[in-house]
Amino acid sequence: KGGAKETVIDGETGVHFGEQTTESLVEAIKRFEKLSFEQEKILENAKYFSKERFKEEITEKIKVELLR
Repeated sequence: KGGAKETVIDGETGVHFGEQTTESLVEAIKRFEKLSFEQEKILENAKYFSKERFKEEITEKIKVELLR
């Protein structure tokens, strides 16, 4: 679960599967094969997890804390 639940938007940037079973994985693959994904949505979602965004947000939080 963990990272995949945070990074994959079901049906938009990938496919989740409910259980750690062969049957669940097969169903997810079948569903995946019927979908088409928009590259722009995938790229936008990936940018959310970029080093640059992390650096910007952590720097801003530190500045806010220092000004308190």
